[in-house]
Amino acid sequence: MAICAGVLEGAPPVRRIKGLDENGWACLFVRQGTSVPPIWGAAAQKPVSTRVGESGSIERIGITGHLSNVAVHGGALDLPIKGSPHYLVGLSAARLR
Repeated sequence: MAICAGVLEGAPPVRRIKGLDENGWACLFVRQGTSVPPIWGAAAQKPVSTRVGESGSIERIGITGHLSNVAVHGGALDLPIKGSPHYLVGLSAARLR
């Protein structure tokens, strides 16, 4: 919970993101002008895919606070996720449906 509180502190929820496939859930939060959508899976670990445009590299923060970069390929972001949320930093809010 400390990671969630730290990442989303001062970031009001804006809306649910509906552009994911059936394996994923996400909500859009914006903190200091930066989109921070947590994304998580509905079941066991499965890949979740969403169209994000040409965003380049996106920072992913896992539930334990581990930071990694996720590359965008062909305008899509593919993440292997499960029930715990991953926080994505660097996505354009306008690209998320």
